[in-house]
Amino acid sequence: MGYPSINGFRAGTAHPFLWYDLENEQITNLMIYPFQAMDATYSYYLRMSRNEIINDIRSLMTKTKKYKGTFRIIWHNSTFTPYKSGDMWKEIFLTILKESSI
Repeated sequence: MGYPSINGFRAGTAHPFLWYDLENEQITNLMIYPFQAMDATYSYYLRMSRNEIINDIRSLMTKTKKYKGTFRIIWHNSTFTPYKSGDMWKEIFLTILKESSI
């Protein structure tokens, strides 16, 4: 669960939660896993530079860690193309991966 046009905390949390069925006024067995960022959001909506993307992801990761949540980012297969834009995303991915394991 997340926004396509802006990154952040759509459900107000970085923790999985059971979906609540408003129509039937009951908790369901459907587990929702919110994500905080998506590659396409940076490319198509925000049009950020490499450094801006890395800094934004760092900020989201810091906020997620502060509240002991699970940071999730959606990467599309097409992001890692053999073209020049794919090189930028590969560098971003490796930077974030390295920093997240520290």
